[in-house]
Amino acid sequence: MRVFKQIPGLSILRKRPQNKIPFPLAVGQVIKAPDATTREVKIIKMELDDYLKMYFNKSFIFETVDQNNSSKKGDIVLIRKLDKPLTQKKFFSIEKILFQIDNIVDPITGKKMSHEQDEIKKHLEKVAQSFN
Repeated sequence: MRVFKQIPGLSILRKRPQNKIPFPLAVGQVIKAPDATTREVKIIKMELDDYLKMYFNKSFIFETVDQNNSSKKGDIVLIRKLDKPLTQKKFFSIEKILFQIDNIVDPITGKKMSHEQDEIKKHLEKVAQSFN
């Protein structure tokens, strides 16, 4: 096992301890809602590998507290570290919902878009024709 520790470039594969919180404020996506006030949020951070001189995605999954019970699966949320953790796993609380999954607004027209692919394609064709 000691041989693997000395190989450069493997530092990105090492796991970080769960009790070490890497940041006080972060943006993530809700991936699961186990109960009424608990949400699992996935946060992606870019980490530099010193050996390869490249950045790689490092993902963290945290259980967070949603006091308002307003977030759903797929929402992009802003989370903040709690001063005093509620449990051993809940270190963060959801501060604000940045993008709701069901509330997609076209930035050009300002209209809400539906999820059906045909309507989205028609809308994009209209926007492309308006620029030509």
